[in-house]
Amino acid sequence: MKPLYKFVVASLLFGAMSVNAETTISLQSEIQPLILNSADAEDASAESGNNLLLIEEGTNQLLFKVGQLVSEDAKHRKYNSPAFIIRFEASDRPLELSYPKLRTIADAKAFERSPSFTLVNDANRSVDFSIDKLTAGGLQNLRDYQNELVAYNQRADAIAAVSSVSTTSTVSTSTANKVASGESQPMSVTNSSSRMNILQGSFSQLSAQEQQEFMLWAMKNLKD
Repeated sequence: MKPLYKFVVASLLFGAMSVNAETTISLQSEIQPLILNSADAEDASAESGNNLLLIEEGTNQLLFKVGQLVSEDAKHRKYNSPAFIIRFEASDRPLELSYPKLRTIADAKAFERSPSFTLVNDANRSVDFSIDKLTAGGLQNLRDYQNELVAYNQRADAIAAVSSVSTTSTVSTSTANKVASGESQPMSVTNSSSRMNILQGSFSQLSAQEQQEFMLWAMKNLKD
């Protein structure tokens, strides 16, 4: 690989860390995060633990479960919900995801039929989101959530689906063209400095999702 293009890829990868600003989402203590944006949610945990996750501004998808004690026949038992998928848009404000506490097994069953969650920012203003269940047969404790979520995101009827960059080996043609052509900027570039400026400028104009797609494509298409 030519030194220029090694530098271009490295610059884009490290530059994305500053381009894609981060914020956080706080989860009610009974909410167990499983997968955030196709990665294990533990990788996104902030210093305070699993109930505070680091997220990027833009589109995010979180797979999670609810687990809490409820009463049944004068006894307490642990209720574990189905896996839920939520898709939402994050700005630079911290978010909080919560649900009404469940007291009885009847409450839990009603919640399972019609889940109710609230997503607000730090000004206590509601944030729009899409939510769905991730259902599967077989032993629930042996589920492969990663692959299930990949399959879900490819369904045409999936209301909380996102474009999953971890499941594709190539970047979309439109995204690649945006970076490669420098959008509407001149194509007749004669020096490496100008080429770098065009690539960096074009990369910064992509959405967070497109930046991730391009980085994945770039890493898989490095030349020797």
